[in-house]
Formats: sequence, C-alpha cells, structure tokens
Amino acid sequence: TEHRLFFSELIGVVLGPYILCMVLPSKAGEICDFIRRHTKEVEGVGDVCSYSSFDFLRHGDENYGAPVENTKQDVTEQGKMEKS
Repeated sequence: TEHRLFFSELIGVVLGPYILCMVLPSKAGEICDFIRRHTKEVEGVGDVCSYSSFDFLRHGDENYGAPVENTKQDVTEQGKMEKS
C-alpha cells in the first residue's frame, strides 16, 4: 500500500501541471463565463457562487417541488439542490 500511495502521488505531480498547462487554457473562456453568470454578492459575506446560496427560484427543479423562474441551463441535475 505504501508503494501504491507513492505512485499515485507521483502521478499527481506529473499530471497536475499537464492539466493546468495543456487542458485548462482551452476551457478558460467557459470557466470565466460560468463564474460571471453564477457569482452573486451576499451582504456581509462577499461574492459567492449562486448555487451555494440555495436560490431555488434560479436553480431549482420544478420536478422536485421548487418554484421556478429559471432557464433549463441553470437547473441543477436530478434535484440536487432540493435534496440538500
């Protein structure tokens, strides 16, 4: 088990920089768009992800009893927010 742990750490050291340098730059636009669309300012806290504020009007799924005023793009999958 010590050898397995060592090799998994070694793989992480090799793959981490590869992913950061080769894969993520092509996704930078999508990541920035997600942050721009889903950032919400909460008084006394600052900027947070809108999913973390449990905004059921925006992210709720009507199939799980949430009131909805959202686009299908903003709905959580399989009622994850309602199940929390």
